[in-house]
Amino acid sequence: MLDVHLRVGGRDADDRQEMTATFKALIILRRISCRTRSLRLDGPREHVQTTLSDFHMPSSLQSLSINIPLWDPGTPFYIPGTIFSFQPPLRSFPFSADRALRAPDWLLRGLTSFKVGGKVPLEDLLDTLRQMSVLEHFTLLECTAVWDEVDVSPGAPIPMERLEEFIVRTESPRHFVLLAMRLVIPDGARKRLIVSTPAAPDCGLWSPWLEALPSLYAARTRGGLQHIRISGGPTRGRFLAWTDGPHDDLARFCFELEWNGSPPAPAGVRAIELTSPFYHLHVLCDELNAADVRRVLVEGGSAHIDVAEGYWHQLLVRFPSVEELWLYPGTVKVLESACAARDNTERVLQSLRRVYVIEGRLSAPRLAGLATASGSNFGGPFSKVEQNGSSTQPRVSLRSKSGFIYTKGGVTKREESHSPDATPGLMALLGAAAAAPQSIEVHLRNCDVEHGALEPLCALANVRKNGDWVRINT
Repeated sequence: MLDVHLRVGGRDADDRQEMTATFKALIILRRISCRTRSLRLDGPREHVQTTLSDFHMPSSLQSLSINIPLWDPGTPFYIPGTIFSFQPPLRSFPFSADRALRAPDWLLRGLTSFKVGGKVPLEDLLDTLRQMSVLEHFTLLECTAVWDEVDVSPGAPIPMERLEEFIVRTESPRHFVLLAMRLVIPDGARKRLIVSTPAAPDCGLWSPWLEALPSLYAARTRGGLQHIRISGGPTRGRFLAWTDGPHDDLARFCFELEWNGSPPAPAGVRAIELTSPFYHLHVLCDELNAADVRRVLVEGGSAHIDVAEGYWHQLLVRFPSVEELWLYPGTVKVLESACAARDNTERVLQSLRRVYVIEGRLSAPRLAGLATASGSNFGGPFSKVEQNGSSTQPRVSLRSKSGFIYTKGGVTKREESHSPDATPGLMALLGAAAAAPQSIEVHLRNCDVEHGALEPLCALANVRKNGDWVRINT
């Protein structure tokens, strides 16, 4: 069986790819029609329609994909009823164009997969979906149309009894809400909203749509949003919040926000004031009703995440029920920022039971003591270990794995390190924890741990390194 991709018709001044004339495309298709499994046609509406209109041969086609350039006029696209000499077992139909779709009923009724995008009107899209009684996978891609609630005539929602996956990728949550409210989606179907924007919207612009999301999934899932993943930083990153299941791609509901090329700082001299969505994640969590989230994962980008003091405290305080915190390379500073002592402010992560540090670095007690002197808010076990390990003789060491150099007389300097020290943040977290001592688990995976770095942690938590529990002999 063959998968065929043809670019048909003429090309504009900016299109440098080769195109196939319509009559040549028909000759090719007629010769291989009985061996074609999937067909993709790219080109202007007129040429693609002509190719389909003149194609009357029997076909084994299972998937038809049509892609029309954005510069082509936005009139409806018609698929003729005589496209094949008999009705084929067509199952998948990706349709990418800034227009409505008109197709014969027999073609749409058997579809199990349908993709559409562009500026398709909401009313036209609903008319199309109404004919797809066995649809299993639906995707709305890059929708830029302006949809309003008044665009649709009142009526009963459209039943989608076999729908397994409902994906909307757009620049505003509006499209997801308005479409989902007019469909009857099965409880077990996977629903995913992907919003892509370089800057945060005007204050309150998304609020009505984000606040409407819980009503679309809360009754179908237990406990609402349970997991949050934050990747990247102000310039480029991604935020995911999903319900059940450890992985977002299997959840019954997932909200995804991605940004790229965003302003690196929250303020600056600009003709139009723009702000990266990264600086508004705390507001987003409030609008998504994320107070019951149980697990938070923080991933760094290509560079270290460096934000203003109080940022992580402001964000993590939104998650009073978090039991599990995962910190990937380059993100250990999150703990120091979130747990630093502040007067009259609420402490974070009070329900935490497990913290995972992936590919981090832990310093020995004597090094953490240097961090204490510089202002980090922890003590106790460090002071005791330092006293027990002190010596009247100056310590001499050429180099350590943690990025410090020791010289006679106690002069110390830091080398460049690809992995920031996780010890100050972990000690600040454990020292401020509301839970009883050693009721929190610290899991270290592929971490660079200096000799003697685990004693203070073991005094406050149960420590597991690469799957094995750490036991300290006293």
